[in-house]
Amino acid sequence: MATDQQIIVRGEAEREAPADVAALSVVVQVDAADQAGAYQRATELSASVDDVLEQRASALGPRQAAVVVVQPTTRWVDGEEQRTGWRAVRSTSLDVTALDELSPLLAELVAAGAIVHGPAWRLRPEHPVAAEVRAAAAVDARNRATSYAEALGVRVGRVDWIVEPGLRAVALGGQMGSAPGRLMATAAESGEMAVAPATLTVMASVEVAFAIER
Repeated sequence: MATDQQIIVRGEAEREAPADVAALSVVVQVDAADQAGAYQRATELSASVDDVLEQRASALGPRQAAVVVVQPTTRWVDGEEQRTGWRAVRSTSLDVTALDELSPLLAELVAAGAIVHGPAWRLRPEHPVAAEVRAAAAVDARNRATSYAEALGVRVGRVDWIVEPGLRAVALGGQMGSAPGRLMATAAESGEMAVAPATLTVMASVEVAFAIER
């Protein structure tokens, strides 16, 4: 049987899954009239924030904290820039992996004097939905190839190559990734913010070349 011709298709799939990681940026920011005062107060607030994070360490993944940076603040007066004081800032990036502790953690960080940005929702790299959606994309590729082949009176043969889009010199495009999540929150009687994980859409596409059997 001749197998010198190919049928090339792209298989696609998507699945939805609740996020299991919440990424936060925790900022300490202090304005003061003098440089030393801004630094001292920021250092104190940073220590309070770090205490909260240490108490919740079991709920957190790796975190990165910058040093306290102090810079002058200014404003324009009559066409001239004038110093108005000093601002000290420290930012910590972290992942919350135990999402049942996210709401109390947010409340504790705010109570400690932090400004919290987030959460930005993600899935862990080892989340099973990633493997599921890749397998589904491969099945979709074979189903597409079979449909085309049957309509043309030929058969689908061996797999000549299989790649994720963009990895061949001549690619059809496509991507695998997660769509942005949306924060859903309601006020709780305790004063905490009740935060529910966003549902993410995980997508995969794959390009496959099947030999054509006649």
